[in-house]
Amino acid sequence: MKAITAIANFLPLAVAQPNDRAARQEMALASLLAGMAFSSAGTAAVHALQYPVGEATHTPHGLGNAVLLPTVMRSITSSRMGEMAFIARSLDPTLKSRSDADAALQAAALVAELAAKVGIPKGLRALGVNLDQLPELSRMASTVRRLLDNSPVSFDENDLLHLLREAF
Repeated sequence: MKAITAIANFLPLAVAQPNDRAARQEMALASLLAGMAFSSAGTAAVHALQYPVGEATHTPHGLGNAVLLPTVMRSITSSRMGEMAFIARSLDPTLKSRSDADAALQAAALVAELAAKVGIPKGLRALGVNLDQLPELSRMASTVRRLLDNSPVSFDENDLLHLLREAF
C-alpha cells in the first residue's frame, strides 16, 4: 500500500524532473517495497501476458506490464473491489468520499492516465504487436500456469485473447 501511494505521489515528478532527488528517493523506496510485496505474493496474469509480448516485441518487461496493466485491472476489478478502491483513491484523493465500488471502477482508468503522464505507450500496437499475433500470444500466455493460477480470477486461452484484443 505504501508503494502504491508513493508511486501515485512521486512517479510523475520523478519522470518530469529526473534531478529531483527526493522524488527519485521515494520511487526507489516504492520500487523496493513493491518488489518485496510481489516477491511474497507473486505476480499473475499481467506478467503471464507480458512474457510472450516481450518476446515478440523485444520490449522491456516493465514497459509491457505497464501497457497491459489497466486492461487486466478492469478484468479483475469485481473480484478485488477493496484493493482497486485503494489504488483509485491513492491516484485521485477526491474519490475518498465515494463508495468502494464507485472508486474501484475508476482504478484502471486512473492507472492508464498515470501511465500516459509518464510516457507509457498506449496499447500493444504501440509496442509493435500485430493483430494477427494475438492468438499465438494468447496461446503462449495460457501456458504460464504458475502466474495464471495466482490470479484472483481464472483465465483460459480465450479470456487471455480477449484481454490482448482489448489491450491492442
